[in-house]
Amino acid sequence: MARVIISAGHTQQEPGAVVDGLREVDFTRKIANKVTSHLRNNGIITLSVPPELELLARIDWINKTGYREDTEDICIEIHINDGGKSGIEGWHKDKGENDSYRLTKHIVNDICVTTGFTNQGVKSEYDHELKTLAFLHNTNPTSALIECLYIDNPEDQKHLKDESKLDLIAQGIVSGIKKFFKIEDNINAMNPTNSLAQPKVGAFSQQTYPQSTTNTNLNQPYSSPYPSYRPSFTPYSETSQFQGSQSPTNITRDQRKKMIQDNYQKILGKKVNDQDLNYFLNLGLNEDQMIKRLVESQDHVNLVKHSQKYQKIKPKYEKLKSENKELKSQIKDKEEIIAKQNDLISQKNKSIQQVEQKPQAKTAIFPDQSVNNDIYTNKLENNDTLPHQETTYNTRKKSLFDKIMEKLNDIFD
Repeated sequence: MARVIISAGHTQQEPGAVVDGLREVDFTRKIANKVTSHLRNNGIITLSVPPELELLARIDWINKTGYREDTEDICIEIHINDGGKSGIEGWHKDKGENDSYRLTKHIVNDICVTTGFTNQGVKSEYDHELKTLAFLHNTNPTSALIECLYIDNPEDQKHLKDESKLDLIAQGIVSGIKKFFKIEDNINAMNPTNSLAQPKVGAFSQQTYPQSTTNTNLNQPYSSPYPSYRPSFTPYSETSQFQGSQSPTNITRDQRKKMIQDNYQKILGKKVNDQDLNYFLNLGLNEDQMIKRLVESQDHVNLVKHSQKYQKIKPKYEKLKSENKELKSQIKDKEEIIAKQNDLISQKNKSIQQVEQKPQAKTAIFPDQSVNNDIYTNKLENNDTLPHQETTYNTRKKSLFDKIMEKLNDIFD
C-alpha cells in the first residue's frame, strides 16, 4: 500500500536561504501543503512532518512513524535551491541506481515535464559538498530530496511568487511518486453512470476525490482533508448505493474501528497499523467502500501476484519436497550401514591388537636343566642338536660304556 511522508525543509527559526526578502521556508511549506493535498486527493496515504521540527527531530519523527523502506514507504523533503542556476535538482541516498535514485529521478523528470523548467539532474548525496545529506542518509523509508527552483535567480523568483507554478511543481512531484509506485490513473473512476465498474488495478489509484476546502495542517501528521464521518461521501458518486453495509453514521467509532481492523486482516492478511487505521477512520467510508479500497490497493495486488506464483511453483515444490524426503531416508540407511561396518572394523582391530600384545613363552625341552632360550631358539631354527641334549646323551652313553667295561674287566680278572 502506497504510503508517503512529506517534509518541508527548514523552520521559522532557521528559514534557509533568504534573498531579496524571499525566504526558502515559506515556499517549501507552500509546495509541501499542495503536494500533501494532491496525494490525499489521489487516495494515497500521506503524512506531513510537523513544520517547526529541526532536522534531527524531523528525522526522528519520520523514523518513529514505522514507515520503512522494506515496506515500500517513501519520504520526500522539499527545498528551494540557490547558486544562480535555474530549474529542478534532486538528491538521492547512497550511490548507484537504487530505489532512492529511481524515486528522485521520477519526481525531477515529471516536475520538468509538467512545468517546462530546466532539469538540473539527479545526484548522489556523496557528491554533495557536505559529502552526505542527513535527511537522506538517516531516514528509514526510501527518501528523496527535491530542490525546486533557485531563490537567487530572478526568473525563478517570479515562478516562486506564482501560486499556479507552485501548484504545477506539486503536481509534478505527485506524478513522479505515482510513477514510482506504478499507480495508474483511472479516468472513469468518477463516472456516475458506472459507479460500480471495476477500475484498473492500482494502489488507491482508482478514485479521484473532491478538492478539500480546508487547509492542510502540517502539525497533524495523521490529518485528512476530508471531515470525519461524512455520511454522503462515496469514492465514486454522491448518488451511488452500496447494499448490505451500514452507513458510517449508523455505527460508533469503535464499531468502525473494528470493521476496519477486521477487513484489513481478512483482505490483506495483516493487522492495520495506527497510521492506516487513523487514515481510514478520518475518511468515513462504509464497509463496502472500505473493502473496495483494500481490494484495489497495491498490497492486495501483490498478494494476488504472489498467490498466482505460488500456485505455479507448488507442484514442483511438492515434487522436490518428496524427493528430498526420499534422499534423506536413503542417506539415513547408508549412515546406519557405515556405522555397523565401522563397529566391525573396530572389533577386528581390537582382536588383532590383543593377539599382538600376548607374550609367547619359550620353554626348554628339558626343564630340569638351565638352557639359554636364545640358544634354544637358534638351534631349533637351524635344525641343530640342542646343547643340553648332547650333554645328556653323552652323559648317558659314557655311563653305560663304563658299566660294560667294568663288567668285562670283572670277567677277565
